[in-house]
Amino acid sequence: MLDARYSPKLLLGLEDLWRNEIFVDTTLEFGDEEVKVHRAVLAAASDYFKSMFAGALKESWSHEKIRINEVDGKSFNTLIEYSYTGNVDVNQKNVLILLKTADLLQFDSVRHLCSEFLVAELSPSNCLDMSNLAQSIGMWELLERSRLYLLENVGQVAKCIPTFFKLGLDEFEVLLNSENLLVPKEETVLELILSWIKYDTEERMAHLNRLIHLVKLPFVRRFYLMQLSSIPLMAGDVCANYISEARDFQAKKINRSDFAYDHRFKPRPSTGIYEIYVRIGGTNADLDELSVVEGYNPITKNWRRLSEPLGEPLRGGYSVCALGTDLYISGGRSSDGLVTNRCYRFQPQIDSWSLINGMIQDREYHCSASLCGKLYCVSGDSGAEVFDPESSAWKAIKALPTKCENLQAIGSKGKLFVVASPINSDGESGNISLFVYDPQEDDWSSIELEPPEPWSVCPLMTSLNGILYFLGDDSKILQCYDPVSKSWSLLANSTQVHLGGSVTALDGKITISGGYASESGLTDLIEQYDTQTDSWSEYARLKEPTFWHGSVSVFRLIKAPMSPDYQSSFLQRS
Repeated sequence: MLDARYSPKLLLGLEDLWRNEIFVDTTLEFGDEEVKVHRAVLAAASDYFKSMFAGALKESWSHEKIRINEVDGKSFNTLIEYSYTGNVDVNQKNVLILLKTADLLQFDSVRHLCSEFLVAELSPSNCLDMSNLAQSIGMWELLERSRLYLLENVGQVAKCIPTFFKLGLDEFEVLLNSENLLVPKEETVLELILSWIKYDTEERMAHLNRLIHLVKLPFVRRFYLMQLSSIPLMAGDVCANYISEARDFQAKKINRSDFAYDHRFKPRPSTGIYEIYVRIGGTNADLDELSVVEGYNPITKNWRRLSEPLGEPLRGGYSVCALGTDLYISGGRSSDGLVTNRCYRFQPQIDSWSLINGMIQDREYHCSASLCGKLYCVSGDSGAEVFDPESSAWKAIKALPTKCENLQAIGSKGKLFVVASPINSDGESGNISLFVYDPQEDDWSSIELEPPEPWSVCPLMTSLNGILYFLGDDSKILQCYDPVSKSWSLLANSTQVHLGGSVTALDGKITISGGYASESGLTDLIEQYDTQTDSWSEYARLKEPTFWHGSVSVFRLIKAPMSPDYQSSFLQRS
């Protein structure tokens, strides 16, 4: 049994022996002062004195006076008293000199107390000095906390410390590249870079191309992005290419899945923008048609209803896809049971549905995909068409070369891919084929697919970085196909079968949800495949087990931006 009263009583006894100079065995001299102490007590409190008294040095056996040089007398007295009492007064006036003395004499517990005090005192005006101090004396906790404080308050630090822009290239790059960097808007990162360059333009201009890659330009606000080309510092080819790429992204001319692993196309969490998973319609275990559209919040882990498209319930046969940051629902059956050409657009940033111009053709059980800023809708037996958001007009394109069913479509690397089951003259499904549409030629080509593991029904399909991923609709087998090298790879199996489920790309991962799991019936599981680790993990759960639903990912502001801002004089903000 541990006696909680023993330690305090022991300290009181040691303090009494010291103050009354009972059993003291060494005298320490420092400056013009001297103090009598017990070697055993100081050796227990300080590794410095432990080495001195326990080693082969003269001081280890001599009872003569020992001089301690280059120490602050007041701080040294504080440390001696701490050795006997366990009490120390750390304040703004003495913390730095006390820390220096405790570091010299290896009073680690006092060093820790000083570190805790300094952490509590961190501010925009001192965090850089604290970081330098901590690094110079090896106080790793203080170093980590001061650097984290800088990352979380970089806007304020840049505004109140002129020497912030004296940071060297490597240190500045590490700062901007950190996942812990908190800025309320992406343009803040750009302004920090431009201000850092301007601090010594002649010397630093050569580093702009290296640093501009750290800016997530696609998420810089449009009116701000339009001003960048007018800045002389941004006139180089590399910067111009990045700006052009960002404009194409904002104009929905870039397929996000083609840049799945590029950090520039992933929003910074501190800006409050996240890529969210959206579930559209479907059917539940009671075979009731679900007409709602719901988004999953990855922060709160909750689902939020995004309302019905203009109050019109979803009746099946429709197709869904994301074009840029918007969600489109095309065709299917309307509330009166008739096949429709209606097309709805959801804009998540303003939480608004709108009815756009209808398709040329009524369609159901068709497929849709986005490619180069346009929406493509393809049917297996009634042609295909494309919608241009800029003109709000539909245009007929060349139909599939053969009648098909069970279509899945995805846009990737400038081509539209459709996997489907061709129907022969007897009305029977043939071998599953991959059709490739070239929008420049308005023509289709076909590829007879020969995957390592053949499918019994048309698989689910999506793409990442130009690679097509196929998940057997009635199996756990995931396979990928490279259209360039025409090569296949067999990947890790999903944890469940997702017959009648839905697949999309989310956060650079293959994301499959719902459907019938052979082991347990209809499932609510959403699982993700990580291409980097060749492994699956659970992402979330649907609100209820669902099949024959649609899914996409869109960017949405789901929380308030974090961290105070920094604004240079380069550009105007509204």
